[in-house]
Amino acid sequence: MFERLQQILPDNVELLTDFQLQIEHSMDLDQRKAVLFIDASMSSTTPFHFYQLQAERDNSFTSHAMSPGSLLDAYQQVNKQQAPPSFMLEIRGYEFGLGQPMCEQAALNLEQADSFIRNLIDTEITDWPSLCT
Repeated sequence: MFERLQQILPDNVELLTDFQLQIEHSMDLDQRKAVLFIDASMSSTTPFHFYQLQAERDNSFTSHAMSPGSLLDAYQQVNKQQAPPSFMLEIRGYEFGLGQPMCEQAALNLEQADSFIRNLIDTEITDWPSLCT
């Protein structure tokens, strides 16, 4: 996904990748107009699911990996200001074994999500909530 996104993102969009969200990532939210989190999901019933995130403290802030909502909450606590508008794009996956290739259906889901991201980039951030599924 990283390589695909690098090819389509305009210069004013920064792409950050990591396997787990940590408290330090709250600093990456500073000065952003919007944030898009992308993750694989086994619970989604559609090829992808796009929704707006809210800052919320949960138990993940005490663990080795934080939820996006908890990260937004940490940002607000530290910076004493609202986090930037933040959204999640969950892409349906099926098999997550180490070294296991992507199955055909997951590849199709990724293609659909890729098209969605291309359209999202061309959409005003204020209109992103209307695109939530």
